[in-house]
Amino acid sequence: MLRTCSCWVTSSIRVLLNSQKKKREKIFREARDDVVDYCERKGWTVEFGVSDSEADPEKKAITIATQSEEFAFYTLLHEVGHMHNAEDLEDYEERYPGLSLAKSNVKYKVSYVEEEFDAWRSGMELAQDLNLDTIIDLKRWHLLRARCLHSYMRWAINPKGKRVS
Repeated sequence: MLRTCSCWVTSSIRVLLNSQKKKREKIFREARDDVVDYCERKGWTVEFGVSDSEADPEKKAITIATQSEEFAFYTLLHEVGHMHNAEDLEDYEERYPGLSLAKSNVKYKVSYVEEEFDAWRSGMELAQDLNLDTIIDLKRWHLLRARCLHSYMRWAINPKGKRVS
């Protein structure tokens, strides 16, 4: 009898957790849509389900790699951070002077990594401005942020200059 009860409880917990997961996915999808609307008002396009995430200021386009709804939302905020960083070209070149140098130059790498940090910061500021920060799981946000920044820092110290994942 206890065993049957245990299975029923386990099954109920699984159903509850699955229901909560679907609700969270819906919340992140709706928040993501709010950020996409924001980008479109700024004249940028956003595409999901591609192989790589990036913000391209020349094309005014953001692409987001295939991933969970939550991490896609966090990545979108980060890429919009790049969009914000590049809004004022003169200021951008002043803040990140090394980006005009050869990619193998240490000043280029430092400016590149610094701009990545700033994009994460700008992304969180946007979430706060849009009142979307309340849905962010800060532990998971910082985990994704740390993984991404770590890969750029490893690239920056790699003597061959190739990005390391």
